[in-house]
Amino acid sequence: MENIFFLVGYGLLLFLVIGLGHKRVRNKAKDQPMSRLSVRDITVIIPFRNEKNNLEKVIKSLDAQRIKPERILFINDHSEDEGPSIIEQFDHGLTLEVHSLPKDRYGKKEALKLGITLARTPWILTLDADVSVSHEYMENLQSLSEADMWILPVVVKGSSWRNYWQEWDVTMANAINVACYGWFRPLMASGANLLFKRSSYLAVGIEHHVHISSGDDMFLLRDFRIQGKDIRLFSEPELAVYTHCKTSFLTFFNQRMRWISKSRAVNDQLANRIGVFQFFLQTVFYVLFVLSLCQLMFLEAGLLFICKVALEMYFFYPYFARFKRFKSWVSLPFFHCMYPFLVVSFILGYWFFQPRWKGRRVKV
Repeated sequence: MENIFFLVGYGLLLFLVIGLGHKRVRNKAKDQPMSRLSVRDITVIIPFRNEKNNLEKVIKSLDAQRIKPERILFINDHSEDEGPSIIEQFDHGLTLEVHSLPKDRYGKKEALKLGITLARTPWILTLDADVSVSHEYMENLQSLSEADMWILPVVVKGSSWRNYWQEWDVTMANAINVACYGWFRPLMASGANLLFKRSSYLAVGIEHHVHISSGDDMFLLRDFRIQGKDIRLFSEPELAVYTHCKTSFLTFFNQRMRWISKSRAVNDQLANRIGVFQFFLQTVFYVLFVLSLCQLMFLEAGLLFICKVALEMYFFYPYFARFKRFKSWVSLPFFHCMYPFLVVSFILGYWFFQPRWKGRRVKV
């Protein structure tokens, strides 16, 4: 009986949060004013450090645009590889500039700050050095209405069945973020694909959190929200950027611990409450599942697992299908099997692990 109550309640919750939340986002899009952006008013800033294997991809992706940005600033954060020379040797129709941080400044936040100081346009678009975009990406940016910040989609792609579950993890989090935007406000933003007004950034600044090496995007989102800025979210594939999953568990674990550390430092109370509630729901599910197994109720345990997976696959399917992430969508059962071990590893890592990024320790 407890299993049935849980499944009914969980299904109703998914309908209210995910189903109706995404519908509310579509309704918000219809109510936006018609004043549009122009690519000529946007400076692209790409901070990079030790990205020699990715830079050519992002440059070619931007070079293939139907409407090319007039200025692209690559900010070198003390790279120890041949990345800067790869950019300088690229001879096509793009205006590429490479600027390096001085010796006494380092980190992505300082790189962004330098790029924004050098920019002269009213809009800033930040991209990561390991992303690619469609040929119509810049052209599609012009369909956006004016706001202080636009949170744009980042799609993580797996290379094999061994890491499709990473896709599920990120895509599900993005889908929940979209639903939260529909009901309340967005909880997350990614500097891998973020558009904002230069004047709004300059009004906020980074001085009060520059000592924290991670979380430039999340702190910016928090500060924009606190100051009452107009923050909007776009969740359609025409403005998505694409990047790849981590190839090893250690690099994946480092990434997730960086995310956890910056979320702790940002301390968004709404995000914390939702995270605790989500953890509670998952804990209840696994407790019911284990109790059913301990009582030799194998059929009930199997039905509980299958029904929960089916509910999540049903309600999250539209978002996965929108970005054509079908292989990661069907990896949900495997993700559920891994979830308890991931949670335990994250809890232990929170207390005993110091995350690193590009050879540096992450300060929190």
